[in-house]
Amino acid sequence: ATSSTIKSIKNAKQHTIEYRKVAIFVQCLQYVSLYKNHKTMAYFPPTFVASYNSAYNSSVTPKTVSVTTQVGDLVVVYAVSENGTWPLQAPVGNGISFTDHQTISIGNNWANASIWSGVDNTGGTNWTLSVAEAGGTWFGCTCIVFRNSSGAGASNSANAIDGSGNVGLSLTTTQVNSAVVVFSADWFVDSVTSRTWK
Repeated sequence: ATSSTIKSIKNAKQHTIEYRKVAIFVQCLQYVSLYKNHKTMAYFPPTFVASYNSAYNSSVTPKTVSVTTQVGDLVVVYAVSENGTWPLQAPVGNGISFTDHQTISIGNNWANASIWSGVDNTGGTNWTLSVAEAGGTWFGCTCIVFRNSSGAGASNSANAIDGSGNVGLSLTTTQVNSAVVVFSADWFVDSVTSRTWK
């Protein structure tokens, strides 16, 4: 499984401690190959190629990353911002048609998060992927590239508010040998090294 954790984002002007945690899972399906001689299906996990991260500690928009892909690669993009009042806009880059799998966005002073995926039918070296946010708050994005994947499958999301504890959720994958991308966003200012993944 592939996992990433977003560093906490602080709103310096906020005087009360209000926070929102979100967690999102997306399944990246395995590559299926048919062995004709044996008439059996073989399931190979997708290959993790690379991860590209923008800055998360500024309000500059759009956030961009330079990405290298091959034709047929699955491109997974997630983004978070410190304020859910302003939704994150879908990624743009290399002509990829992105599907929004999960979005959590409630309102002011809550972190929001979105995750998308799309298949790159063009490929290329150092092309620009961008994600925009119109509200002027701190945000950022991460792009993960998988090869030999048959697409994205199941997804799920959950959240906890006002210090109500850890975020927990389940994901039932639809096929064996799948990769899982998981990330979280937390408005509350806390060190990522203190977080525990279970």
